[in-house]
Formats: sequence, C-alpha cells, structure tokens
Amino acid sequence: MKIAGRFKKPNACLRCGQEGFHQKYEDCPALKAKCNACGKIGHYAKMCLSKGNSNRLKYSDKFSKYYSLRLWLNTLRQETKPIRIKVNINGNSTTMLCDTGANISCIDKTLWESLNTPLRKISARVTGYMGNEIPILGYASVEVPLGELKKNLPTFQYSVLTGSMHLE
Repeated sequence: MKIAGRFKKPNACLRCGQEGFHQKYEDCPALKAKCNACGKIGHYAKMCLSKGNSNRLKYSDKFSKYYSLRLWLNTLRQETKPIRIKVNINGNSTTMLCDTGANISCIDKTLWESLNTPLRKISARVTGYMGNEIPILGYASVEVPLGELKKNLPTFQYSVLTGSMHLE
C-alpha cells in the first residue's frame, strides 16, 4: 500500500519530510520556509495539511515494503479524554490507558513490584511513536482476564519502565 503526501514515510519529519528525526527542533530546514501551497511558514508544500485533498489519504493497490502507514492524529480537539480501562493483572486490579495502536503495554516499577512475577531480561530496543527510545528493565508474561469472561486471555508481554510511567 502506498500512501500519498504527509503520511508517506513512517519516521519522517512532519515539517520537511526528511526520513528520520532531527536531533533538535531548530535543525529542520523547513522551520523558516514558506509553504508554496498555503503560504504559511514552518513546513514544505509536500507536507502541507491545508492542500485540497490533504484530509483524504490516497491509496494504491501496490504494496511497498519500504513504507508503512502510521497515523498519530486521533482528534483535532484537545478536550477528548484518553480511554482508561480497569484491568486485572495477575490478580491485581488497576486502571490503564487503552492504546489500541501500541505493540506492547507498559507498567511502572511500583505496579511491577506488586505482581510478584519474575522479571526477564530483554535485549530488544523499544521506541515510542515519535522514534524516541524507551528505557526497558525487562518483561514478563502475565494473565489478564477479558471482561466478564471467566477464561483468561493468552499471556501478554508487559514491559516494565523505569520511573513513573504507569499509564493511569
């Protein structure tokens, strides 16, 4: 699947389109550039959201292994509250942020210590949606029941973060 315009490359700068992220905000060459599509300062025309068809993604039938679609914009309004769900992890009840786009779920060290489950080492590099590396202490398999069902789901990998990153 090929995506036109702003969503073409998954790890591209949203102002200039350069693959990878700039070390500093000020390093983006489009920061002071004038857009030829809308006339605003701060992005190139190829990354402009104001263009006529920019609100619609264009798809083609050809799949490209070099590009993938990553959408981060859920809403244009800030007052939307995050979805929080009550979960039971190894018998411990807690509230967590529901992120259906995440590949892994993360809990903080305090919640981890209450689970009484051995921590396994992990060598994989975990990154956030903007490409920033997330420091991981390890992982574990935990049981999480599904809603009202009495059966348990297959075990999930819950990664443990340093600091207070618990998603409550």
